[in-house]
Parts: sequence; C-alpha cells; structure tokens
Amino acid sequence: MRRPVAVVATLALLPAGGCYSYGRVPVTELRPDATVRVGLTSEAASRVASELGRRPEAPLRGTVVQVGSGQLLLGVAGSPESAGVSGSGVPFRQRIRISTSDITGVESRRLDTGKTLGLVAGAVAAGTAVVLWSFSATNGTPGGDGGKGGTNVSVSVPLRFFVPGP
Repeated sequence: MRRPVAVVATLALLPAGGCYSYGRVPVTELRPDATVRVGLTSEAASRVASELGRRPEAPLRGTVVQVGSGQLLLGVAGSPESAGVSGSGVPFRQRIRISTSDITGVESRRLDTGKTLGLVAGAVAAGTAVVLWSFSATNGTPGGDGGKGGTNVSVSVPLRFFVPGP
C-alpha cells in the first residue's frame, strides 16, 4: 500500500514543476508586481553589487516596483548587513534603481498554459490509473465464485466516505 501513496505524492508535486516560463519583453511593457530577470551591463552589475552587499546573480531576479522616466525600480532579495541591520535569518527585500541604459535585456515570468495543462492532464491520468490499480489489486478472493475457479472481486466503501462530516 505504500507504493500508491508515494506515486500520488509524486504526482501532486508535478504541476509545480514547469508552469511558468520567461520571455523577453521591452522595459516599457513592464508593470508593477511583475516577476522579472534583468540583464545588466558590467558597470551596473558592479554598482548593484555594492548596493546589495553581494555579487548579484546574472541575470538579476526581482519584482518590478515602478517603471518610468528612464529608470526601473526593482525589488530584490538583499542582505540585512548592507542596510546596517544585523542578520536575523529573516528574508530581506531591497529596492534597486536601475537606469534603462544599464539594462541589456529583460525577461518577464509568464504562465505557460501548455505545460500546465499537460502536467495536470498527466497527473489526473496517472492518479486515475493508481486508483484503478488499487481497487483491482486489493479485494480479490480466490474461489469465491462457488468453486468455478474464478475470482470474486468486491469493493466496500464506508458510507461516511460520501456523507459530509462535521
């Protein structure tokens, strides 16, 4: 009985695996709260590194706070030490102002409906197969057909399974 539980648990995690993809977008099309990856020039990357207190990953990942007047305000994961706060293990967000001339490219995170639908359909099909397999493999009793050599398969489901409880 452990195997079906492990399969169902694995299937439950599949939809989280690939539902989003990144696509290139112009800076002018960005909206607040968009999750983005921003490519920076080497000079801008050095300046951002000094503001963050660490070398940023390439490309810089963050959330758009504001776009306008030739600048992008980006919320990124920072280090509390760079803000003069001792580290307490609490996630720290920092805002970085980047000139659009320092940006080499922007990718915005979007829901990939094709991948999402495929993963959900696969998970439903596999879950159905596991349920069918578990019903067919658990309740067979040899010789229960009056001595004809077959298998008597019966499924009993408690009534409380269908009746909503408190």
